[in-house]
Amino acid sequence: MQLSKSIPAQLGVFAVLLFSMGAFAAFENLDQAGDSRFQLAWAGIYVLFAVVFIPWRRAILQAALEQKWLLVLVAWTLLSTLWSADPSLTFRRAFALACTTVLGFYLGVRFTQRQLLHL
Repeated sequence: MQLSKSIPAQLGVFAVLLFSMGAFAAFENLDQAGDSRFQLAWAGIYVLFAVVFIPWRRAILQAALEQKWLLVLVAWTLLSTLWSADPSLTFRRAFALACTTVLGFYLGVRFTQRQLLHL
């Protein structure tokens, strides 16, 4: 099986998958939920992948529109900042959920299931 020829995209996805499983946090003894370094690392990942998403934006949008209930749930988490006891924390986490959801759409559009398993 041959993966896409885009080595940077494959490495980026591989790093995100490792990072999301906490592989790097184990070495640095990070508190993933509250450590600002961890949050900054995820922000960097989201920014880098935002650039990678550009050529795939139409396919990602089409995939997202096919999953209306998922979009409703993500929108609901973003709206929940309006009545939250800690709006800044709620917004940060809801925004992270939205970014992770878009990243999931990108993975679904960009790679086949076999390719994702290989990565």
